[in-house]
Amino acid sequence: MKKLILFGLILGLCAGQSFASFYFSDNFDSENSGNAMLDYDDFTNWGVSEGSVDLIGNGPPSTTFPFDFIPGHGLYVDMDGTINPKNAGTITHTFNLVENGTYQLSFYLAGNHRNNDYEQVDVKVGGPLGDLLINKSYSSTGNGLGQNVGFTLFTETFNLAGEGSYFLSFSGFGGDNIGLLLDDVTLVLVPLPATILLGLLGLGVGGLKLRKSLK
Repeated sequence: MKKLILFGLILGLCAGQSFASFYFSDNFDSENSGNAMLDYDDFTNWGVSEGSVDLIGNGPPSTTFPFDFIPGHGLYVDMDGTINPKNAGTITHTFNLVENGTYQLSFYLAGNHRNNDYEQVDVKVGGPLGDLLINKSYSSTGNGLGQNVGFTLFTETFNLAGEGSYFLSFSGFGGDNIGLLLDDVTLVLVPLPATILLGLLGLGVGGLKLRKSLK
């Protein structure tokens, strides 16, 4: 009976650890009641600084708002807004992490779909001591995000070993009101692989049997 219970616990632990723990996700579709808006700075999960960004998409082009370059993706963010002076913006999400482990950040970037000018987005995750856990640049040349390239998935991982306040930021660069497009930002805690759990639990069961045999 004890063996059956132990086996059930092993299966339960492995099943529970086979999926990443959902932590944060934002596809921007609920912003502004689902309506696009230039120079948008009222995000639910983000603050805007160092310029401006545009909330675009969610519908066919029109004479009043012709900015849904990749139909079918709801709302998304143009990282180079239209406000004067023409400075690309930074959006920042702050959060507290209380569980140590490896986290995976995923997001989609697309080309600007308007011209062949150089575009860039810097992605950063910072810790409570001012350290940068992620500090990477994505550009229309180095990452192949040319003018008409659609949304492309990118992932980054970082390790957390302490509680505190953290930030995640996306910064556009440019001054022509045309930037890379951002959508579907997700952060998850990566679980310990089930195979490793089985091995660790197997060692524990083997140790118990060895102790019994020595008695």
